[in-house]
Amino acid sequence: MPKKILVATDGSETGGRALAFASEISSKIGGDLTIVHVLMHGKPAEDLTRLAQVEHVIDTKVRPIIPNELNMPVDLRKILSHPEVDQARAVAEIGDYVIHNARRAAEEAGARNVQTMLEDGDYADAILDVASDLGVDLIVMGRRGLGRISSVVLGSVSNKVLQHADCDVAVVR
Repeated sequence: MPKKILVATDGSETGGRALAFASEISSKIGGDLTIVHVLMHGKPAEDLTRLAQVEHVIDTKVRPIIPNELNMPVDLRKILSHPEVDQARAVAEIGDYVIHNARRAAEEAGARNVQTMLEDGDYADAILDVASDLGVDLIVMGRRGLGRISSVVLGSVSNKVLQHADCDVAVVR
């Protein structure tokens, strides 16, 4: 039985299912739950916008982004409304939003001792590093998330974590 559970979420629908699965395990078995979100790196503005849309930070019907029509927190609206948008700051704001919502959902589902972490760097390496540092018994993650190639049978991040993790890994579809 896992005593320490790590769930990785990227804000995608699959990431949400992984979070729900990990929260249920934590609730029923009593294992501590840590939620990790690895900040996007090297993503163009379109992918940043797509993440914001998936997370419902902006209205998905608004294309292209028109600042006055955004349905998002004021701070994020300010960041994305300027042509010279600071993408690193926008990524951090969206990361905070993703992790805040994930924590709330996990706690509402009855997960125990919920902790959150924001990491930076290579997605799989960051997940593996956190798992190692915390000594987790189980990593839960989605099969594929917001990556550009959505037709891949098993995402490159989940595949790398499966290949290199020192603990059990549950991949949620």
